[in-house]
Amino acid sequence: MNRLDQIARPESSASTLSQLRLYGVVARFLPVSYRNKIMLIAFLGTHVPLLTLLIFFALRSGSFWHALPVIGVALAATLLGTGATLFILNGLLRPILMTREAVSAYVTQGRLPSLPLTFTDDAGRLMADTASSLLRLDATLNTLTYVDQMTGLPNRDHLLRRLESQLAEHRPVALCVLALQNLDEIIAAYGEPGAVTAFRTMAARLQSVAAEQAIVARIDGRRFALTAAVAPDAPSLADQAKLILAHLCQDIRDDDFQITPLITMGIALAPDDAEDAQTLLNAAQTAVPAATQPDIAFYVPATQSSLRRQMELQRELRQALERREFSLHYQPVVTLDDGMVAPRIIGAEALLRWNHPSLGAISPAVFIPIAERLGLIEDIGPWILATGCRQLLEWDKSGLPPLRLAVNLSARQFSDRRLVQMIADAIGRVSLPAHRLEVEMTETAAMQDRAVTRRVFGELRELGITVAIDDFGTGYSTMSHLRDMTFDTMKIDREFVRDVDTSPSGRAICKALIELAHGLDIAVLAEGVESGAEVTVLQSYGCTIFQGFHFGRPVPSEDFARLLPKQALPASL
Repeated sequence: MNRLDQIARPESSASTLSQLRLYGVVARFLPVSYRNKIMLIAFLGTHVPLLTLLIFFALRSGSFWHALPVIGVALAATLLGTGATLFILNGLLRPILMTREAVSAYVTQGRLPSLPLTFTDDAGRLMADTASSLLRLDATLNTLTYVDQMTGLPNRDHLLRRLESQLAEHRPVALCVLALQNLDEIIAAYGEPGAVTAFRTMAARLQSVAAEQAIVARIDGRRFALTAAVAPDAPSLADQAKLILAHLCQDIRDDDFQITPLITMGIALAPDDAEDAQTLLNAAQTAVPAATQPDIAFYVPATQSSLRRQMELQRELRQALERREFSLHYQPVVTLDDGMVAPRIIGAEALLRWNHPSLGAISPAVFIPIAERLGLIEDIGPWILATGCRQLLEWDKSGLPPLRLAVNLSARQFSDRRLVQMIADAIGRVSLPAHRLEVEMTETAAMQDRAVTRRVFGELRELGITVAIDDFGTGYSTMSHLRDMTFDTMKIDREFVRDVDTSPSGRAICKALIELAHGLDIAVLAEGVESGAEVTVLQSYGCTIFQGFHFGRPVPSEDFARLLPKQALPASL
């Protein structure tokens, strides 16, 4: 159901209908278009009197042929004047038509208007008032739809929406559901004001302990939710949960009452316990203990199997490389200029996959943190690089266009002083031109040791290798750091790209990042693009390079090759 359908529509008043009586009569006749009606009336209003006068004049003159030149000149002058009048009328009617189109687009598609706000006459004020009213209406509807009115926190729907986006990034997530178990006692003792105070205090305390990227929400009458991005390490998560619970259970003191909240917490982990938001929320709610004192409980399958699974994965991961269980999938990187009919693939990002013979496909979000913690990434990283470089040459030999390959570097790899030489050896062994390799580093990892970052980036670029900053905007870099570091490509994180066509804040951030990249003479790539509407908005800001499900999912090398035409195309970003 459209959100506007939920708004009651008032009946038209008698005074309003009386003012529209003439309009109601005219509206029944063709043409249907409001603008065409006005044009027709203006045309008839100028020509009917004139033609009547000319005919009368011709009949009275006694000689029609003698009066014909006069009639022709008068008619031509009238047509010219009418044409100019209709042209101006059409321009004067544009504000009304644009306003109608903007309202219709918002009602049917939810698209916010882009009407000008600078005109000051009646039509200009109509456009400005319509635009501001729709913006306020949209903000109000969003608040009613996604915000809990008592606490100002995101509600259940908003939580599920954002949680689904986090899970799509394939990173481990913990969802904590907290229940105020003694709500009935609080209401019995202090009434509704006591319950409101307890809820608002819980909301404020949760926000104060939540991490920057965490989601805090109120999901029903007595329950709240908190997310955390965690390593698959249940003991440390339990310690954090105990600290949060202790903070929440402190007494709430007010002038009229003193409340000791009794709060219990249930925790579920993704991807161990669930792979979608609703299932994860159900698991966390199931885990909430109905206790008589503050308590924490993990979802039962997680407590029994998560640690065993971690130990099993560690053991299997040590042998996965020699068993040849790893493979690379490739996600297209495309360019799409305003003049292009269709996107053109200019590169690919190599993404590691692990297909265990008995456990099946294992998410990179699960095994890559383990590989880094165990130091196995030092062996896996060179394998990724060598395999990707060989694949490029195989595509070349098949007659496919030359592409640029992007590979990711972890923070642990970046701290290895042999990294640059290892990369140089890898491209040297297969005689791959250096400019066809791009190394990616997340913004957060790049900022950990800026001196090392500057050195490594500089050495890689001296070799001719392209350097990209991944997940840009999610770390903690500053403008001075960007000035000191030299890199070639900025990848805008999907957190900002998502819903850029409907989110004013997302549009502002993406536009600023694209302008920043252009100002620094850096290529800019939008990742995580999932719709044509997002592409259109990003193109309007000057972004022409994209990556995301809208253009293609990561696929094996043979499937990726089928996406490419067998012709020579330049490889440049």
